[in-house]
Amino acid sequence: MMPKSTCPTYSVDDDQFREQRLIEVLMQSSYTMLTDGLGLSRAWWSIIGFRKEHYGREGDIDILFGNLIVTEDGEIDWPPSTEYLVACEVKSIYRMRHTDNEPHIKFKSTKNSTKKRLGIQSQLRQHIRDGFDRVVLVDIVSNPPETDVEGHHPWMVASSLSGESLISANESVLNSRFQEVDCRNPIDSVGHFAISNCPINGCDEVLAGASSGAWLKQPKQNMEDKEKRHAKRAIKDLFQKTDKTIHYNAIFKEEHGELKYFPSDCIFSTAFFRAVMEPKGDP
Repeated sequence: MMPKSTCPTYSVDDDQFREQRLIEVLMQSSYTMLTDGLGLSRAWWSIIGFRKEHYGREGDIDILFGNLIVTEDGEIDWPPSTEYLVACEVKSIYRMRHTDNEPHIKFKSTKNSTKKRLGIQSQLRQHIRDGFDRVVLVDIVSNPPETDVEGHHPWMVASSLSGESLISANESVLNSRFQEVDCRNPIDSVGHFAISNCPINGCDEVLAGASSGAWLKQPKQNMEDKEKRHAKRAIKDLFQKTDKTIHYNAIFKEEHGELKYFPSDCIFSTAFFRAVMEPKGDP
């Protein structure tokens, strides 16, 4: 039976917090589509909403990733490594609800004007200058839960809608994200990942839905790493004030200058590792 919500609300309808909610949905349910292309080890950490003021810069990093070092007996080194850092800048668009008067796919909040595109590129360029090893633009497409189609399973409908929206969004919006790039300040190393989420009608969008993702441009190693030491020091300081994780995919959210564990579907803990890997005695 599908997990039902009493009165579900969806990120597609949340004009105020849509982007933040979509980031949290991504990191709770479908992050592997993103992390598989970031050059991370199998064990990693991430911070949602890392504020750059920790090292004297303006703005924030929507999702920051780094590696966890795991010993042979499954223990995690703490504080975690900051030698390899990936900064993700997240943008969202949403698909308008279908109506009889408007049957075609239309997107809103596309951030596709020249001014908006240049603003996004400026944010990405600053991440590069801050020395992060890889920088990625993540576009999240939010879909309405229009999955009640007679004769069709809602999960199949959600899967079809998410894929359809991803293709359409790429053709009409996402493929122009890197137009009008200032050749004096290139951002060739920046990667571009897109994911489209469609929830099941009547259900929590974290627990029930379908996602379609694609790498539109692979990230490359950033060679501008002179300033990286400032970010590394600030991140290390934050983790030193945080209890050691037991998860091999550890997700945190920054709140009021502190890191809080963020709920996810992580199952790979040190206890799990030992239970699976330690030799068993004779029965």
